[in-house]
Amino acid sequence: GDSLAIYYHQKSIVLQQSGRNEDALLFIDAVIKIREKLDPEKEGDFLAASYHQKSIVLRKAGRNEAAMVFIDGAIKIEEKLDPEKERAFLASFYHQKSIVLEQAGRNEDALVFIDGAIKIKEKLDFEKEGDSLAASYYQKSIVLEQAGRNEDALLFIDAAIKIEEKLDFEKEGDSLAASYYQKS
Repeated sequence: GDSLAIYYHQKSIVLQQSGRNEDALLFIDAVIKIREKLDPEKEGDFLAASYHQKSIVLRKAGRNEAAMVFIDGAIKIEEKLDPEKERAFLASFYHQKSIVLEQAGRNEDALVFIDGAIKIKEKLDFEKEGDSLAASYYQKSIVLEQAGRNEDALLFIDAAIKIEEKLDFEKEGDSLAASYYQKS
C-alpha cells in the first residue's frame, strides 16, 4: 500500500541522486502505479509529488519532453488543491517546471514559472527551507543569464548568495561565506 509507495519514492530519490536514473524510473513508476490505484481521481498531494519526482528523474536522464508531461500533471493537481497558490508543493513544482523550460531553451516561459515559485516562497518566508528561496533566485539568475539579461541575473544571484551567506553565518559562524556575510 502507501507505506511501500513512500519507501519506493525515497528509493527513487536516492537512485536519482546517485545518477542511476533508469533504476530510479523503475521505482517511481511503481510508486505512480500504487498511488493511481489508491487515488483513482488523480487529485492528491502524494500523486502530485510522485509526478514531480518522475519529472526530475526524466529531466536528469535528458528526457525533457517526457519530464514536461509529468511536471504539468503535478501542477494541474496542485493548482486544484491550492487555488490561492500559497503552498510549498506548488512552489517546488513551479521551480521544476522552470528548469525543464530553461533546458528546452524556453527562457521567457521559464521566467513565468520561476517568478511563481519565488512569489510563493517569499510569502512563506522560505529562507530556512531545503527547497529555498535562494535556490529559486539562483534558477532565475540562470534563466536571465541565458536570455542575455546579465545585469538582471546578477541581482538574483546576489540575492541568493546573501541568503546563503546569512544562513551559513548563523549555522557555522566561522566559514568563508560567513566572513563575507559579516563584511556586507
